[in-house]
Parts: sequence; C-alpha cells; structure tokens
Amino acid sequence: KTPIDERTCNYCELNTNQLFIEDENHMLHFCPLGKGPRDKFQNLSGNLLNNVGNGSFNLASTFMSQSDCKNTPSDEDVSLIKLSTSTINKIYRLTLNFKESLNVDN
Repeated sequence: KTPIDERTCNYCELNTNQLFIEDENHMLHFCPLGKGPRDKFQNLSGNLLNNVGNGSFNLASTFMSQSDCKNTPSDEDVSLIKLSTSTINKIYRLTLNFKESLNVDN
C-alpha cells in the first residue's frame, strides 16, 4: 500500500501538471474531478447550509457522531446528511472510475 504522503492525485497530475496529495480533503473539496457533484451539492444545499451554522461547513462534517444520534435530527439535518452522502459517493465513484480507466494501482 502506498504511504499517504506519497499518494498523488492522478487526475490533477495529468490535467493540471500539479502534484497534490490525494487525501479526503483534496478529493472532496479541491480536485477538479469532483467539481460537478460539488457544484450540484452547493446549488441544492443553499437553504440547508444557512440553517447549519457558521459557514465552516465541509462535506465530511455532515456525518453524525454517536453522541449526535441520541437526539432526533431535524428534517433539515436529515436532508443535508442525505445530500452530502450522495455527493461524497458520486465524487468517490468518479475517482475510482478515473483510476480504473488508467489502470493505476494506488
């Protein structure tokens, strides 16, 4: 298995000639490969995000911790969690499909 600090984003390397560590933050928030799902997420989540808080939101933060599960989530929380999960899945699938198209073993 490739150490995390040696994992580079193949998509960015081939399309932007820049090397970025391929971690969750890069994949979910910065890689151009995920731009379509991220843009759709932003368009669909506008009002939901306004109800969540201080603007420090990121996709991965929508997963509920075990302590959060003790309280019943609001309808807005549930909608945002579903939308975020769907977006994360789409970005992950795009990344996997791209890697498979290159026959890259990272």
